[in-house]
Amino acid sequence: MVLPLVVVAVAAYVFLREMPTIGNDARLELAGTAAGVVLGVVAGLLVRGSPGAAYAWPVRRP
Repeated sequence: MVLPLVVVAVAAYVFLREMPTIGNDARLELAGTAAGVVLGVVAGLLVRGSPGAAYAWPVRRP
């Protein structure tokens, strides 16, 4: 559960460390980030799962 958060944090650091701040660029970046967070949370709430019996992998339930 922690690995995806670490991957996102590293990707955010790599891509946003030299973010342009002239004009509306910062607002556009923040709007895109906020939209991604909201859509990610909604997607996470809509997906249900349970551990699979055969290999102990998560299995999607309808």
